[in-house]
Amino acid sequence: MVGVMRSAGKNAFTLFEIMVIIAVIGILAAIATFGFDRIQADARDQQRNVATATLAEALENYYDQNGEYPSCSMLTGSADDVGELLDVNLDVLQLPKSQNDNAIICSDITNSTDDDVIAYVGDDSAQCSTGSACITYTLKYVEESSGEVKELDSRRTAVVPSAPAGPSIATTATLSGANAIGTVTATSCSNNATIQYRIDTRVNGGAWQTGAWGSALSRSVAANQGSQYEFRTLTRCALLDGTTGSPTTGAVDDVVRPIDRPIAPVVTKSASEARGSADTVVWSWNAPCPTGTTPAYSTAYYRDDSSGWRSWASKGTATSQSQPTSAQGYRYAVKTKVTCKTAYATSEESPESNVVTYIRDIAAPIAPAGFHLERKNYAYGSYTSQYGMVYWDTMPTCASGLSRTFIMQTAYKFDYSGSQVTSIMGADNIFTGGTDYNSQVSQWKTKWNSSLLSNYRYSYNDENVGSRANPATDYGGGAHLSLVNTHEWLNWIPTASNRAWLVNTGGNTNGNAYVKEYRAYVRYACTNQTTGRFTVGEPGMSNYATF
Repeated sequence: MVGVMRSAGKNAFTLFEIMVIIAVIGILAAIATFGFDRIQADARDQQRNVATATLAEALENYYDQNGEYPSCSMLTGSADDVGELLDVNLDVLQLPKSQNDNAIICSDITNSTDDDVIAYVGDDSAQCSTGSACITYTLKYVEESSGEVKELDSRRTAVVPSAPAGPSIATTATLSGANAIGTVTATSCSNNATIQYRIDTRVNGGAWQTGAWGSALSRSVAANQGSQYEFRTLTRCALLDGTTGSPTTGAVDDVVRPIDRPIAPVVTKSASEARGSADTVVWSWNAPCPTGTTPAYSTAYYRDDSSGWRSWASKGTATSQSQPTSAQGYRYAVKTKVTCKTAYATSEESPESNVVTYIRDIAAPIAPAGFHLERKNYAYGSYTSQYGMVYWDTMPTCASGLSRTFIMQTAYKFDYSGSQVTSIMGADNIFTGGTDYNSQVSQWKTKWNSSLLSNYRYSYNDENVGSRANPATDYGGGAHLSLVNTHEWLNWIPTASNRAWLVNTGGNTNGNAYVKEYRAYVRYACTNQTTGRFTVGEPGMSNYATF
């Protein structure tokens, strides 16, 4: 029985042997399966590699034609659009395990992913992500057999071309109203680069004010009158991701805004009144020039003498003029006109200013005083007359350049044919005679005023009647009496004298007409003979004299 068992054991597999065989078969099967999957993965990796290489070649061809690579957004469109854009078969865009017709994505990959995709990683610019161009790229996919991320970089980096040479005048400077404008001469860049302009400006040769880079072909700045504005243009080429080349600076052009003709200055004077006794008056004026310009004033001085307005003075910057006004009896004035200037422009001269005048009043002479009235005989051949003479001790003076004149009036009591009219005269009364030489009219006038009357007017011709010691014989060689029938003041008489003959007092040799009582009234005036202006002083009055 035992032998049979052994014999049977020798002719059959033991359980252990069977288990070993099964393990070996499993190992062999596993090895066979792994090898098959590896072969398949390698085949798919090869497909991915070919697709990526084909895609990279198409991208380089695109660069040759456009000077840049397409943007990520352009490569993630429909398979038909991308195939047409890159001129590739649609199967290039499909990977073995891709779930889309176009396996290209924009997001980056760093390890294995569930999706079978090709990552198009651009230069990380906005233009590359969502715009229309990239200057570099990297294609990435996951190798299935190894799990590694495979990368394929672009062969070239887009190089920004140099800026175009600036034209002979890169910017033309012009004016438009109150603005200075620099206008660029348009140009372009090669290889689809974008031209950019920067227009700088400076004022009156100062520091350059940098403009902003952009596509604008002009720059406008507010322009002050009389200022110079220079413009220059810098050009450069830029890729859409913002990469720019070196700029080229063009020539400079300039423009100056003219200065408008200023309005007439407004003149005022320091003296608030139109006339007075100031020996100096200051005339001032405003400055009607634009900000940033310098006024240049020309002034003229006036006095109403034979010269009138004097010549215009040389231009200056003063806004006032102190003018002597001490010469009495004249009208004074100052006028001005202005030119506005800068280093770059000069305005037209303004109209003349307004004219503000000032009259220098004449100082009134003092009242004469110290009167004396005497009766003197004067013999003319066989004819003897008696005259009244008045003289006074205090004679006023006038300022330099003025003439001194006086006016004299008498009040008298007249007795005709020996019949003397008598009356009592108060201290403040004055007696005036009648209107007719032959009349016997006498009345008292109770107040001195401008209607003081007299029959007699005395004519003077700038006489000096001589010394008081001998008034009867030294009367100046031209005095005479005049009888008139008007009741008015005597004319103003130019004189250097302090005495005058008054009136024929009568006598036995020429009849019986007598002037018995009289009183003298004298006022002086100072006169500017050029202008005719004068000032009358207070009167001096003598006491009554009785003959």
